[in-house]
Amino acid sequence: MRYFNTHGPVEIEQHYVVSRQALIDQLGMQIDQGKYFTIFAPRQMGKTTLLRKLDEMLAENPAYLPIPLSFERYETWAEQQFLNHFGRLIAYYLNEGFQASHHPQAEQIQKLLAESPIIDYLTFSDLFGELYRLAPECKVVLIIDEFDATPQEAISPLLQTWRTMYLERRPPHSLHNVILIGIQNIARLNFGRSSP
Repeated sequence: MRYFNTHGPVEIEQHYVVSRQALIDQLGMQIDQGKYFTIFAPRQMGKTTLLRKLDEMLAENPAYLPIPLSFERYETWAEQQFLNHFGRLIAYYLNEGFQASHHPQAEQIQKLLAESPIIDYLTFSDLFGELYRLAPECKVVLIIDEFDATPQEAISPLLQTWRTMYLERRPPHSLHNVILIGIQNIARLNFGRSSP
Protein backbone atom coordinates (compact mmCIF):
# COMPACT_ATOMS: atom_id res chain seq x y z
CA MET A 1 0.00 0.00 0.00
CA ARG A 2 1.38 3.40 -0.97
CA TYR A 3 1.87 6.18 1.54
CA PHE A 4 3.15 9.78 1.66
CA ASN A 5 6.89 9.84 2.20
CA THR A 6 8.07 12.64 4.49
CA HIS A 7 11.81 11.98 4.38
CA GLY A 8 14.38 10.79 1.85
CA PRO A 9 13.96 10.00 -1.82
CA VAL A 10 10.57 8.95 -3.14
CA GLU A 11 10.21 5.35 -4.37
CA ILE A 12 7.48 5.16 -7.02
CA GLU A 13 6.43 1.65 -5.99
CA GLN A 14 6.00 2.61 -2.31
CA HIS A 15 5.08 6.28 -2.19
CA TYR A 16 2.57 8.66 -3.69
CA VAL A 17 4.30 10.71 -6.39
CA VAL A 18 3.41 13.97 -8.07
CA SER A 19 4.34 13.64 -11.73
CA ARG A 20 6.70 16.35 -12.87
CA GLN A 21 7.06 15.18 -16.44
CA ALA A 22 6.62 18.68 -17.87
CA LEU A 23 9.45 19.95 -15.65
CA ILE A 24 11.66 16.98 -16.55
CA ASP A 25 11.02 17.60 -20.25
CA GLN A 26 11.88 21.28 -19.81
CA LEU A 27 15.09 20.43 -17.95
CA GLY A 28 15.91 17.86 -20.64
CA MET A 29 15.76 20.62 -23.26
CA GLN A 30 18.07 22.80 -21.16
CA ILE A 31 20.50 19.90 -20.84
CA ASP A 32 20.42 19.32 -24.60
CA GLN A 33 21.25 23.01 -25.08
CA GLY A 34 24.26 22.68 -22.76
CA LYS A 35 22.88 25.06 -20.15
CA TYR A 36 24.13 25.02 -16.59
CA PHE A 37 21.39 25.55 -14.01
CA THR A 38 20.39 25.36 -10.38
CA ILE A 39 17.35 23.94 -8.62
CA PHE A 40 16.71 25.17 -5.11
CA ALA A 41 13.72 24.61 -2.85
CA PRO A 42 13.01 23.84 0.81
CA ARG A 43 13.49 20.35 2.15
CA GLN A 44 11.01 17.62 1.17
CA MET A 45 9.99 19.27 -2.10
CA GLY A 46 11.22 16.50 -4.42
CA LYS A 47 14.67 17.77 -5.41
CA THR A 48 16.47 14.46 -4.92
CA THR A 49 13.67 12.56 -6.65
CA LEU A 50 13.98 14.99 -9.57
CA LEU A 51 17.74 14.43 -9.61
CA ARG A 52 17.18 10.67 -9.88
CA LYS A 53 14.75 11.12 -12.78
CA LEU A 54 17.23 13.35 -14.63
CA ASP A 55 19.99 10.82 -14.06
CA GLU A 56 17.79 7.98 -15.39
CA MET A 57 16.77 10.04 -18.43
CA LEU A 58 20.39 10.89 -19.27
CA ALA A 59 21.65 7.34 -18.70
CA GLU A 60 19.29 6.14 -21.45
CA ASN A 61 21.00 8.41 -24.00
CA PRO A 62 24.44 7.13 -25.12
CA ALA A 63 25.61 10.69 -25.87
CA TYR A 64 25.52 11.58 -22.16
CA LEU A 65 27.56 10.43 -19.21
CA PRO A 66 25.70 11.62 -16.08
CA ILE A 67 27.61 11.85 -12.81
CA PRO A 68 25.18 12.12 -9.88
CA LEU A 69 26.85 13.29 -6.68
CA SER A 70 25.85 14.56 -3.27
CA PHE A 71 27.94 17.13 -1.42
CA GLU A 72 26.06 16.52 1.84
CA ARG A 73 29.07 15.15 3.70
CA TYR A 74 31.52 17.93 2.75
CA GLU A 75 30.26 20.89 4.77
CA THR A 76 32.95 20.67 7.47
CA TRP A 77 35.77 19.37 5.27
CA ALA A 78 38.90 21.38 4.49
CA GLU A 79 39.05 22.67 0.91
CA GLN A 80 41.93 20.42 -0.19
CA GLN A 81 40.38 17.34 1.41
CA PHE A 82 37.13 18.14 -0.42
CA LEU A 83 38.90 18.64 -3.78
CA ASN A 84 40.82 15.38 -3.45
CA HIS A 85 37.69 13.36 -2.66
CA PHE A 86 35.58 15.15 -5.29
CA GLY A 87 38.32 14.45 -7.85
CA ARG A 88 38.45 10.76 -6.97
CA LEU A 89 34.67 10.48 -7.32
CA ILE A 90 34.73 12.18 -10.72
CA ALA A 91 37.51 9.83 -11.88
CA TYR A 92 35.62 6.80 -10.58
CA TYR A 93 32.37 7.69 -12.38
CA LEU A 94 34.16 8.61 -15.60
CA ASN A 95 36.11 5.36 -15.59
CA GLU A 96 33.00 3.30 -14.81
CA GLY A 97 30.99 5.06 -17.52
CA PHE A 98 33.57 4.58 -20.26
CA GLN A 99 34.25 0.97 -19.25
CA ALA A 100 30.52 0.11 -19.15
CA SER A 101 29.94 1.60 -22.61
CA HIS A 102 32.97 -0.28 -24.02
CA HIS A 103 34.24 2.99 -25.42
CA PRO A 104 37.15 2.41 -27.85
CA GLN A 105 39.31 4.84 -25.86
CA ALA A 106 38.42 3.36 -22.44
CA GLU A 107 41.97 2.21 -21.71
CA GLN A 108 43.49 5.57 -22.64
CA ILE A 109 40.85 7.35 -20.53
CA GLN A 110 41.61 5.07 -17.57
CA LYS A 111 45.31 5.93 -17.97
CA LEU A 112 44.50 9.66 -18.18
CA LEU A 113 42.43 9.48 -14.99
CA ALA A 114 45.22 7.65 -13.16
CA GLU A 115 47.96 10.01 -14.33
CA SER A 116 46.05 13.31 -14.08
CA PRO A 117 44.13 13.39 -10.81
CA ILE A 118 41.95 16.38 -9.97
CA ILE A 119 43.79 18.13 -7.15
CA ASP A 120 42.73 21.72 -7.80
CA TYR A 121 40.49 23.82 -10.03
CA LEU A 122 42.97 24.00 -12.92
CA THR A 123 43.42 20.22 -13.07
CA PHE A 124 39.62 19.92 -13.10
CA SER A 125 39.27 21.95 -16.29
CA ASP A 126 42.41 20.40 -17.81
CA LEU A 127 41.03 16.89 -17.29
CA PHE A 128 37.83 17.70 -19.16
CA GLY A 129 39.86 19.20 -22.00
CA GLU A 130 41.93 16.02 -22.31
CA LEU A 131 38.79 13.93 -22.05
CA TYR A 132 37.34 15.80 -25.03
CA ARG A 133 40.47 14.98 -27.02
CA LEU A 134 39.96 11.24 -26.37
CA ALA A 135 36.14 11.13 -26.56
CA PRO A 136 34.78 14.27 -28.27
CA GLU A 137 31.30 12.78 -28.63
CA CYS A 138 30.82 12.32 -24.88
CA LYS A 139 28.82 14.91 -22.96
CA VAL A 140 29.46 14.77 -19.22
CA VAL A 141 26.68 16.08 -16.98
CA LEU A 142 27.44 16.77 -13.32
CA ILE A 143 24.31 16.55 -11.17
CA ILE A 144 25.21 17.72 -7.68
CA ASP A 145 22.70 17.37 -4.87
CA GLU A 146 23.12 19.24 -1.56
CA PHE A 147 25.45 21.75 -3.22
CA ASP A 148 24.93 24.10 -0.28
CA ALA A 149 27.16 21.79 1.81
CA THR A 150 30.22 22.65 -0.31
CA PRO A 151 33.01 23.94 1.98
CA GLN A 152 32.67 27.73 2.01
CA GLU A 153 36.20 28.41 0.75
CA ALA A 154 35.61 26.12 -2.27
CA ILE A 155 32.32 27.65 -3.46
CA SER A 156 33.63 30.72 -5.26
CA PRO A 157 36.59 29.09 -7.07
CA LEU A 158 34.46 26.10 -8.06
CA LEU A 159 31.74 28.34 -9.50
CA GLN A 160 34.34 30.49 -11.27
CA THR A 161 35.91 27.38 -12.83
CA TRP A 162 32.55 26.13 -14.13
CA ARG A 163 31.53 29.59 -15.31
CA THR A 164 34.76 30.02 -17.26
CA MET A 165 34.34 26.58 -18.83
CA TYR A 166 30.72 27.39 -19.72
CA LEU A 167 31.40 30.81 -21.22
CA GLU A 168 34.60 30.08 -23.10
CA ARG A 169 34.14 26.52 -24.35
CA ARG A 170 37.56 27.07 -25.92
CA PRO A 171 39.54 24.95 -25.89
CA PRO A 172 36.67 22.47 -26.13
CA HIS A 173 35.95 20.21 -23.18
CA SER A 174 33.58 17.38 -22.27
CA LEU A 175 31.74 19.07 -19.39
CA HIS A 176 28.39 19.68 -21.07
CA ASN A 177 26.25 20.62 -18.04
CA VAL A 178 26.47 21.34 -14.35
CA ILE A 179 23.23 21.00 -12.40
CA LEU A 180 23.32 22.22 -8.81
CA ILE A 181 20.56 21.21 -6.41
CA GLY A 182 20.08 22.53 -2.89
CA ILE A 183 17.91 24.35 -0.42
CA GLN A 184 19.63 27.73 -0.77
CA ASN A 185 19.80 30.09 -3.70
CA ILE A 186 23.33 29.87 -5.09
CA ALA A 187 23.74 33.67 -5.19
CA ARG A 188 23.22 33.78 -1.40
CA LEU A 189 25.70 30.95 -0.90
CA ASN A 190 28.39 32.71 -2.88
CA PHE A 191 27.87 36.13 -1.28
CA GLY A 192 28.33 37.89 -4.61
CA ARG A 193 31.96 36.87 -5.14
CA SER A 194 31.39 35.60 -8.67
CA SER A 195 28.46 35.47 -11.02
CA PRO A 196 26.76 32.07 -10.91
